[in-house]
Amino acid sequence: MAFLKNKWIILGINLLLSFIIFLLFSPQYTFMNYINYSFYIAAIYFFLFIFLFIVNGRFFDGLVFATRRFLQSRSKRKQRDLLQEMNEKKLPSQLISKASYRLIAFQGLTLMGIQVLLLTIYYIR
Repeated sequence: MAFLKNKWIILGINLLLSFIIFLLFSPQYTFMNYINYSFYIAAIYFFLFIFLFIVNGRFFDGLVFATRRFLQSRSKRKQRDLLQEMNEKKLPSQLISKASYRLIAFQGLTLMGIQVLLLTIYYIR
């Protein structure tokens, strides 16, 4: 599985996957249909990148911390145990590895860039 660490190989796999989806599901083999089907793969990566960008920016950390504190105040267990347990649990931004975030960011932004390039070629010709 070491080849999955290379972002260019994964990009090639994604482009091949979009081409296979195009061949299997396209009613007509046109350039515009290929652009449409490759957009599905690009959109998945791009929306995943946007979500991880928000999580990595520590937006949900405050919500999770406040929820844990609220649940701690409502619990019947000792306050000291809950506070220690709350500090031991990781926040959402700490659960995302930097390598996977960079990989998904590269894939999402590169595939969207390819989409812009393909649409430019389509409308110029």
